[in-house]
Amino acid sequence: MAPVGIRVLLVEDNPLHAHLLQGFLKELGHPPFPVHWVTSLEEGLKVAGEEDFEVVLLDLVLPDSQGLETFLRWKSAAPQLPVVVLTGLDDMELATRAVENGAQDYLIKNQINRALLSRSLRYTAERTGAGGREWDCPVLRAAHQQFLQAAEYVELSPELQERWLFPKRSHVFSLPFRRDDGSGVENIFAYRVSHITSQGPLLANCELQANLALGELAARAMNMSWQSALFGFPFAGVQGGIRVDPRGVTESEKEQLEELYREELSDLSTSKQDIFFDRESEESIEEAAGAGLGILIEAGASQLDLDLQGATAVILGVGTRARATARFLKDKGVRIVGMGEAPDKEELLQKPCDIMVIHEKNLRLTSWDVNLINCRLLAEGVNDSITPEHDQSLEQRGILVLPDILGGGGFLIESHRQWKEGSNERERTDQILEQMLISVFERVQARSQKEKLTLRQGALCEALEALQRRSDGGSFF
Repeated sequence: MAPVGIRVLLVEDNPLHAHLLQGFLKELGHPPFPVHWVTSLEEGLKVAGEEDFEVVLLDLVLPDSQGLETFLRWKSAAPQLPVVVLTGLDDMELATRAVENGAQDYLIKNQINRALLSRSLRYTAERTGAGGREWDCPVLRAAHQQFLQAAEYVELSPELQERWLFPKRSHVFSLPFRRDDGSGVENIFAYRVSHITSQGPLLANCELQANLALGELAARAMNMSWQSALFGFPFAGVQGGIRVDPRGVTESEKEQLEELYREELSDLSTSKQDIFFDRESEESIEEAAGAGLGILIEAGASQLDLDLQGATAVILGVGTRARATARFLKDKGVRIVGMGEAPDKEELLQKPCDIMVIHEKNLRLTSWDVNLINCRLLAEGVNDSITPEHDQSLEQRGILVLPDILGGGGFLIESHRQWKEGSNERERTDQILEQMLISVFERVQARSQKEKLTLRQGALCEALEALQRRSDGGSFF
């Protein structure tokens, strides 16, 4: 009988590294990791075609292939097999590019230990195994990487690491949708993903997005959990979405889909916890999110000794949040020298400026994009636009990154205020925004400077510690 466990194909030409990895895998008892070792890309592809494996450990520098080409050749020949790449400390950019092109994870050879190796292989198998394909997406892989990294910093218990890596539950709905032109009924798929549900009420937000997948929503739900904990709010980590191109539906069709989605939510056991806002309140919340990012930009600029009067800014995005940030910055004397959407991305990214603002939803920058950026401060107003590796690259170039976990704070602050007070008074909003955002920013910045972390790492560490305190050593799911 074949051994039960996660079968690993190790493609590594250095016998010392190979024996070390095999030793680690042999010592791991549960689950077992039976391993097959080969020393070249050609031999690896041959064995992969003859035997079954769950994960491939692939060195990018082999006798018959070098660099990113190694991964791309593997992906082309055996796309069904998930890959964890092996790299040296001096090849971090190469590893990042491999992940951007579809690798599940990367491991730095001189930093590998048993726990790190086991965790990377197990979670890769969980994401991509039978029933897990919906979770396999770059956004969730990046969310997992930054969570696990922060979990090590704060010594989060293994039980909570395991529990918080994936959502507690997810739902898939089929919405019977009729278009305005009467062309018949079609089924539109919608999702609801709940990461940590015991924190409190659920913001019943729902976005329309083409090619939406559970993995993306899982990453956003995780981020909602971290943000809520960071800012001290009781909201659960929940995200919802409808898989449809928003450009292909009319306003009335959008309202119809949202109503159908709410009807489906009403059948869930958690429906009494759901918080809904009307269109006017939603617009006010979006404006607060944009203004909140402006407040954080002002705080970040102060740390850089950057005078906003006469400074220049480029904004990627044209929606309500982007316009609100632009108004805030203009009021402070900033000149907006570029503003647009994804089709203009490359032109905007390489435009010299003091401040770069990202408000374009579903815009994910590659290493190439990041290398184009020419600013002093980069503010992330939406989730998932840059990776933790990009943070480090930008930091090395002297660019301060205000990450999404901080940048989205205005959304949560105004959502909480309206839920509690039932009004959307702008004067009251501005007062609370500045007080809370500056307080959290200063706390995160102090920790980041003390422990030599990026702001993203520092914020996530603060959030995880807050959640761990709430768990009080017991079950917190």
